[in-house]
Amino acid sequence: MNKALLTICLILLIGGCSESMSDSIICGVAHLMAGPGSDPNDFMTSAERREQEKQRRQQYIEQHHDIDEQTKEYILAGKAAIGMTKEQVLASIGQPRDVHKSVGPWGVHEQWIYGTGIYYRQLYLYFENGILTAFQD
Repeated sequence: MNKALLTICLILLIGGCSESMSDSIICGVAHLMAGPGSDPNDFMTSAERREQEKQRRQQYIEQHHDIDEQTKEYILAGKAAIGMTKEQVLASIGQPRDVHKSVGPWGVHEQWIYGTGIYYRQLYLYFENGILTAFQD
């Protein structure tokens, strides 16, 4: 690791900068570590990521007029609720980290896993035939 990257990492560890500044530094370090040919736009700050998610949810709502008001509120808030479809959950909270699927005469059961379990809380969503029926956090 070169001296500039080491200095940046120490600043972050000590906490000598604001959240927005640390986001920018982290994005810059990630871009440098990714190497030549990587796109700097692939590394967004957390504020940019939240804004992108908000716009994605709003766009989904605008394209699906048949969704009831309660479900619209959940999607706009980035939450999942029992009874939502897989498509609605994807619109609300995005792609899961992992999916486990069981298929049998009863239908299709899926377990969607969000979070890493190391730095972020894990969330498990359970679907039966495309409808959210249970969750575990």
